[in-house]
Parts: sequence; C-alpha cells; structure tokens
Amino acid sequence: MTTVIVDTTILTDVLLKERARAQIILRTLSKYDDTVLPVYAIKEFSAGPLKNFCWMHNKLAVCGSFALALDALHKMSLSPRRYTTATAVESLRVAAGTIGSANMSSLTVKYGESASPDRVLCDEFRVILKRKIFTAWRKRRQITTRIEAELDCFAEIEPRMERGTLVRDKKGVNGDGCYKGETCAAASMIETDIERVKTIKQAVERNPNKQENQRRSSALKELIRVGSERFPQNKCRWIGDALFAFISEDGGSIMTTNLADFNDLAKSVGATVVTPVGA
Repeated sequence: MTTVIVDTTILTDVLLKERARAQIILRTLSKYDDTVLPVYAIKEFSAGPLKNFCWMHNKLAVCGSFALALDALHKMSLSPRRYTTATAVESLRVAAGTIGSANMSSLTVKYGESASPDRVLCDEFRVILKRKIFTAWRKRRQITTRIEAELDCFAEIEPRMERGTLVRDKKGVNGDGCYKGETCAAASMIETDIERVKTIKQAVERNPNKQENQRRSSALKELIRVGSERFPQNKCRWIGDALFAFISEDGGSIMTTNLADFNDLAKSVGATVVTPVGA
C-alpha cells in the first residue's frame, strides 16, 4: 500500500487556491491508496493562510471600500508581516477569478445603477472571501483518506460572524490556536523516539544559512534537552516540518510544494518528497 503524508502547503492549495489547482492536487492524491493529513497541518493552516484570508475579509468589511482596503494592504506590505501580505494578496487574486465570471448586467440588477464601482468591488470580494473561508474550514478534514496525529493541545476554532466581521478567538487559547499552558502535544509525539529526532535535527543543520532552519534546529535541540513537559509552547511552530518527517514511513512519501525544506528532512528518515503532477 502506498502512503503519502500531506503537508500544510497542499492542504492550503486545495482549500483556498483556485479550483483548477485544487483539482490537480486531488487527482494526484487519488493515485495513492493511503493519504494522511496530520492535524498539525490544520493547525498551521488555521494560524496562517486561513487567518490571513480572514484579515482581508475583515478589512473589506470594516473599510466599506475596495480602495481603502487596498490602502491598508499596501501599508502592511511595508511592515515585517510579509507572509500576511502575500496571503492577503493571494486571497484577492482567487476572489478575482470568481468576480471575473460575473457580467455587468447581473451586478447592476444586484446593486442598482447608482452603486459606485468601489462599493460593488468591496462587497463582491468580501462575500466571495467569506464563502471561501467557511467552505475551507468545513472541508479541512475531507481531502485525505484519514487524519493522523491528533493534537489535544490544539483548539480547532471555527470562524464565526460577529458584527459583520469574522472572529476566530476563544478564551484560554493563544494566537497559534493552542490552549495556554498545555504541554505541546506535537513535542510529546516526536519525543517518543529521540534518536529519530536527532537524525532529523542533523538534516535541518545541513542548511544552517536559512533562518527558519536555525529556529528549527534550536527548537529540536531544546526538546531533546528539556523534554516535552518543559518545552516552550511558543516554539511549537518550529517543529512542524520535523513532525511531518517523524510520522512518515520508511519508503513513504511527503506531498508538499515546499521542496527546499522537506528534501533533506524526508531523506533523513527514508522517505521521499513528491509534488502534485502539473501543479
């Protein structure tokens, strides 16, 4: 039986990108007997891409103007939040593909002849993003044959509408969706085989020039040193790629679009990296 682990980039492309790309990935996944989604991928998806789509929706909702929402996006692009900016821009690009199929007569009927183009664009983009976000959340556990590596410390918080904006908060939960003060379940999971963790850490350290790898190496080193009970909760985000490699099987595969980070990790545990055919 052929097994493939699905990472966060694949989950995001299926749930939030344009339909054609999602279909390419789903066709590729259908070629495997066993497709596995670790819950950590849902955690990263929720704290990253989905959160940023919600940010763009809320800017449109609060500004009530497409031009003002773009101005807010431009200001953020000048800040260190480059990943938020990139994903917010991607959300507009995906929504634009849907708006592009509408004709002017249908928009005139919907909004009236006196409606300003700015207001129409703002409302259309907002509605499409809202639909995309709720659909993505509903389908997050449906793209693979099974879910693996549940995380007791992670709260899967469904987006909800509150006074016209999307809210994703919950008492006792931090910004990454983890219950505050809980032992990191991801760290506990990979702690069960420290020798395997050391092997993965060595693979990370082969490319020390990447800042992300320095953080990954530091987090894994700390886990090995102090154990999961004392592992800092805010470092959970740096052991995600290691977790995907850890649960992969010898001879199995990890499906990702992030080949640069996963090639060495997969090789270190006898797995291979695959990317969707045609993506």
